Amino acid sequence: MKRAARALCLAILLCAGPAGALDLPLPKRPEETDTRARELETAREQAAAARKEVAQLKAKIARLERDLRGARTRGRDAEAAAARLKAEATRQAQQLRQVGAQADAAKAQVARLQADIARRVKASADSATDETAQLKERIAQLEQEVGRAKAQHAAGEEEAAAFRMEIARLEQALHQAGGRPTPTKLAAALPAAVAGVPLGGIHSAGARDGGFADKATRPPPPILVPGVVRQLKLTVRPIGGPLRGHKSGVWSVAFSPGGGTIASGGWDGTVRLWDTVTGRPMGEPLQGHRGPVLTVAFSPNGAIIVSGGQDGSIRRWNAVTGWPVGDEIKGHADYLQSLAFSPDGRVLASAGWDRTIRLWDATSGLPVGRPLQERSEILSAVFSPDGHVIASGHRNDTIRLWDVATGNPIGEPLQGHTDFVHAVAFSPDGQVIASTGRDRAIRLWDAATGRLLQEPLVGHTDTVLFVAFSPDGRLIASAGMDKTVRLWDAASGKPVAPPLLGHTGLIYSIAFSPDGGLIASGSDDQTIRLWTIERTGS
Repeated sequence: MKRAARALCLAILLCAGPAGALDLPLPKRPEETDTRARELETAREQAAAARKEVAQLKAKIARLERDLRGARTRGRDAEAAAARLKAEATRQAQQLRQVGAQADAAKAQVARLQADIARRVKASADSATDETAQLKERIAQLEQEVGRAKAQHAAGEEEAAAFRMEIARLEQALHQAGGRPTPTKLAAALPAAVAGVPLGGIHSAGARDGGFADKATRPPPPILVPGVVRQLKLTVRPIGGPLRGHKSGVWSVAFSPGGGTIASGGWDGTVRLWDTVTGRPMGEPLQGHRGPVLTVAFSPNGAIIVSGGQDGSIRRWNAVTGWPVGDEIKGHADYLQSLAFSPDGRVLASAGWDRTIRLWDATSGLPVGRPLQERSEILSAVFSPDGHVIASGHRNDTIRLWDVATGNPIGEPLQGHTDFVHAVAFSPDGQVIASTGRDRAIRLWDAATGRLLQEPLVGHTDTVLFVAFSPDGRLIASAGMDKTVRLWDAASGKPVAPPLLGHTGLIYSIAFSPDGGLIASGSDDQTIRLWTIERTGS
């Protein structure tokens, strides 16, 4: 670089020289002139090379300055990143300290929960022991009541036979006196002892088992005088306030055989138990289903509760402790819509949207026979009181009867509804099937012939989702999307009370208590309501 500078200075001096020197004509020797020319040319070339090198140096200096500025910027960015990393490390350290504190708190809470669980298990065991003693005492009382009922039953049979003989004699006497007996004549001729007998006061000799654990404990069906229709008179009123606890709609309700407990299944995936006297929940919710619970049922002896739902599984629960019984029962490939025990409690029937009815051993949970296959989704399935027949309601507007022993359908489907059949129910004597659905009508069928018995029961203003007979067979209850519960005279098909109001959402399920004095209803408004029935006359 120094050589280039000296060459540049020499070139400038040679070009300029002393002031005005280049303008003076000087004599030169030829060889000197050539030498000077070559030196001048060389100087010029060196000057050009120097200028080029200077330009390159300037460009390099500019690049170095840019690199320096970039390095300074990156340094500042690195310092900022380091600061951020340091702050993040500090924050994470704080979080780790907090997590450690939370872990310590969790350990303490686990210890407290373990102690609480141990205490509750011991309390539950003690309570179970007390309840077992109470149950044994209650069983002894029931056995005594059964003995008394059997004696009353035998006396009632004798009295009924005497009444039938008296009616036959009176019919013959009236026929001889004035031709064919009319209802008015026959009623007038009956002795006061017969005319005053309530419809449910005598057990008819031809009645079939009504599905109770003991025949002598079931309410006797009415003795009906041919041609005489007595209109029921009822007073129905709500008991207390609604039962609250479910976090979503209540899809199913069922009374225990003793009537002291109500089981409910909800869209919140829980089964809950309620005391019918106090209306308070009994214990913690029963949890295990992986979705909404759509149906619940008690075993005939009251020891087991079964539940089924959207996950297609069946779960069994101890009705006293609430603990699970055995493993879940799996088999359905879609929603499980309906569960029903056979009257003897040995078989459990389940039905659902996979278009099958499946039978299970109620004790082992193993399948019994092959599934009963249908071409349409099944919304309801119930056993007949003798346990020989299952009736099912379908989305294709029909009702189907099945032989339990063979698994085959009985006859042709019952047709009459114009839309989905949401619910079916047998009368306690097994002679009548009630059905209802989206067409808002309740239809009554002869269970033996499959024929309609009378005109539909009409009054609901929207889809009817459930129907049930009272234990004595005299009442039919229905409920649905119009948010009302309605009561009907099973004999006449007439309403016997104004619609029961109170729910603010559609009503999925209703149930009569075993003595027929209460109705429970479960609704989409997340509540259960209880209604008491008082018969004021007939």
